[in-house]
Amino acid sequence: MLASRSSPDADDLEARLTELDLAPPPLCHQRSQEWAEPVYRSASIDPSRLSLERRSTSFEEYEEEPVYRSAFMHLDASAISDDDPYYTDERFHADWGFVRVDDPRHSRIGCCSPTHGLSAVGCPATTPDAAFVFDLPCEIFDHVLAFLPCHPDLFNAMAASKSWRRCASDNCARRCVDVPASQGGLARAVEAARPGDTLRLSAGLHVLSAELTLSVPLQLVGPPAGAGGADAAPAVLSSAQHVLLRSRSAARLRGLTLCRMGEGVGYPNAVLFAEAGTLSVEACRITCGGGARDEADALRAFAGAPPPGVPFEQRPQLPAEASLPAAPPHERLQADAALSSDAGGNELPQSGVWVGAAARVLLRGCLISRTLGPGVKVYRGELEAVGNTIAFASRGANVVANGGRVRLSRNQIQGATGDGVSVWNCTQLSADGNRIEGNTGSGVVINSCGGRVSLGPDNEFAANGAQDISRPSARELACSRAAAAALAAC
Repeated sequence: MLASRSSPDADDLEARLTELDLAPPPLCHQRSQEWAEPVYRSASIDPSRLSLERRSTSFEEYEEEPVYRSAFMHLDASAISDDDPYYTDERFHADWGFVRVDDPRHSRIGCCSPTHGLSAVGCPATTPDAAFVFDLPCEIFDHVLAFLPCHPDLFNAMAASKSWRRCASDNCARRCVDVPASQGGLARAVEAARPGDTLRLSAGLHVLSAELTLSVPLQLVGPPAGAGGADAAPAVLSSAQHVLLRSRSAARLRGLTLCRMGEGVGYPNAVLFAEAGTLSVEACRITCGGGARDEADALRAFAGAPPPGVPFEQRPQLPAEASLPAAPPHERLQADAALSSDAGGNELPQSGVWVGAAARVLLRGCLISRTLGPGVKVYRGELEAVGNTIAFASRGANVVANGGRVRLSRNQIQGATGDGVSVWNCTQLSADGNRIEGNTGSGVVINSCGGRVSLGPDNEFAANGAQDISRPSARELACSRAAAAALAAC
């Protein structure tokens, strides 16, 4: 028989259950501890109606205020009575906070009600006058642009609009630094130049005691064309280092004469070395002095030179050549090579322009004459040569391509002690409109398999010592393919 509720056991059980203080588990966020106070979340709870009694525990190190999050429900306007104090159509006022739409304070300046045709400052939105131009005055805008380096900031500003492009272009054109002819002056100017500056070299001799390295985008230009007449003195860069000028960034050379003196040894061995970036060389002259007494003696390599792209009528002579007896052209070239070697005491080739694997060179309207090695050597880089004269290389071909991409167009390639153009190791060569003549070897020689050689029908060949176009034999091709396969397997 069941015990009644008034029994002592029932009263004792009820008392014990009362002491347990049973309650539903509290809701809390993820970072709360077990002893943290409950955090209540509800829909549309008026904070003023809540009354929480905070109870501290021995585990609490700080008190945390309750966080209320409400889910605002979008109700139909017909379901809300006009006299309901909790649902009103309000707008935010910059000075007064949320106030009713019909509040007269919304009509004052300073309100923000974009949905009612007002601007961000509370005034009616209006379109600007057609004559209004949102631009600074030219004088002020030019001062602003003066704080930007040409590369890349000023160039990026040119892309904003046509008016900005004109202003930025004018600002860039005025960033010229005049460099007088002196020893070491050009090196100091390059070191102090900002990216995108133009260094305008005065006529005369600029002697470099160390290698000149262009690590930022720069322009180096010589005297303007036609200044001082046809016989005006050029801006001549001279150095006895194994590299006269090295470019490691986008750069442009125009109207300069580069003359490397002596027989310095190093790698690479060249007058102009494009190591990385795009190098544009326009209307420049490049030569190697070798054993010449001075720069004036070395510059006789350009004596009687026609405009770039036009053949030499006669071969320019070195000073010691005046005593040589008359000889057939091929014998004269070989005697010239021996003379250059004896004068310097070093038979290592010196290239005129060396194109590195990470570089791209644009060669236009240049004259490369009497180099002690290839006039242009491409080592896995990219070369585009248009309208140049590359002549009288005394140690090897005028143009040597060892891998990479080469495009030759309308060039005069003449008088090398070797081949006119020599192609090696998977080079992609395209040649059109060139005149290749008077070389002791072949006009164009393909030395290995792989790559692609495209010779247009408008190329002219004349008076070369061997074949106009020389291709490897079947045996040489087989050896070349075997070597290429072995190299690929390594």
